[in-house]
Amino acid sequence: TQEVSLGIGYWIDANQANATQRCVVAGDVANSAHVTNWTIRGLQMFTYPFAAEVAASNLTFQNAVAASKAGSADHLFFWDVNAQGYREYYYKSSANATLNRKWVSLVGDVPASNVVAVGEGFWYQSVQTAGTTNSWVQARPYSF
Repeated sequence: TQEVSLGIGYWIDANQANATQRCVVAGDVANSAHVTNWTIRGLQMFTYPFAAEVAASNLTFQNAVAASKAGSADHLFFWDVNAQGYREYYYKSSANATLNRKWVSLVGDVPASNVVAVGEGFWYQSVQTAGTTNSWVQARPYSF
């Protein structure tokens, strides 16, 4: 048993010789109405802060950098276990309202439709100006 304090992340080093492994993570459910994480320029790993799944399209990164071209925008990376690779999305800026300020695929600008499972991590790559921070404020999706 290992205790992990609030705000501390961890890696699990999996033994690749076994096809499946079980890891049990237990603790209190976040009871704040909102949880705030801070983003910096570069690549960082996050997980949804609540004990619920969420559509990737509902991740609310305030001031995420949107652009018409993928190379100038913030990105999300989700591991696809079936494809054994990452699904990558960028934050689109577009005159098309259905795509504007949405996470879309690199090919075809298809809006993100995947679901972030409970406990699933993902990579967030920010292209924001060096030395600045932005916030990810996520509202609790359930009530007590």
